[in-house]
Amino acid sequence: MKKEIINILLRPMITTHAEDSISEAAKLMNESGIHHLPVIEDGKVIGLLSDRDIQRATKLETQTKVCDFMSQPVICREVQVPLSEVVQLMISERISCVVITQNGAPMGIVTSTDLLKALVQQVGDDKQPKVLGFETARAMLLEPINGLIGELSCTGI
Repeated sequence: MKKEIINILLRPMITTHAEDSISEAAKLMNESGIHHLPVIEDGKVIGLLSDRDIQRATKLETQTKVCDFMSQPVICREVQVPLSEVVQLMISERISCVVITQNGAPMGIVTSTDLLKALVQQVGDDKQPKVLGFETARAMLLEPINGLIGELSCTGI
């Protein structure tokens, strides 16, 4: 079963602006429980601020702006791109999120945490303890991984 990106985008995208202060961005990230904040200007993503960027910025004693610490360029993909392509991109680029766009306009963000949640849903998340034989447990764990590998192999990886 192919997973679509749209099924991974679980909540509205929270953004900031380049001229906002790092302290405002840190407060927004903390209140929202997120680790990445796309930086938007004129409806386009111009940067990405991570919790690590904020940690670096807060070591300085001066008041700093988001634009001083955001990462550029931002890696984006259109919503119709297969999820397997986004996963492979995150692996090859060693990044923990990809901004998702629709006709160039930002609409969401897919993070490694979102992908792990999707994997748990695919495996099953019933809280009841089970006693399984080794082969059964192994098959249950490998089934979604093999599915992802199958999707990735279709992309030539």
